[in-house]
Amino acid sequence: MRLDIYHHWLDEVGTLARLEGLITPLIERIDTMSAELDRLTAAVTAAQGATESAIALITGLAELIRALPADREAIDNLAGQVEAQALALGEAVAANPLP
Repeated sequence: MRLDIYHHWLDEVGTLARLEGLITPLIERIDTMSAELDRLTAAVTAAQGATESAIALITGLAELIRALPADREAIDNLAGQVEAQALALGEAVAANPLP
């Protein structure tokens, strides 16, 4: 004996329209989230580049100060202060990431 069961949608067009109505807002939200993620990624990349540039600049200044011919103790002291500021800048940026 063979038993076949068929399930028929009585309102296929209406059901598909309802499903499309549910799926369309989800797709729109995914597109919005994707754009926001791209924007955030670009902001993080820019901030990281700016941070690295600032640290490189301050570190370079410390090296230039040390190379100056003058009072060696005063120059070393000033270079140490610049390096400390570079370290403080790096720590502040790391402690306060972009939201």
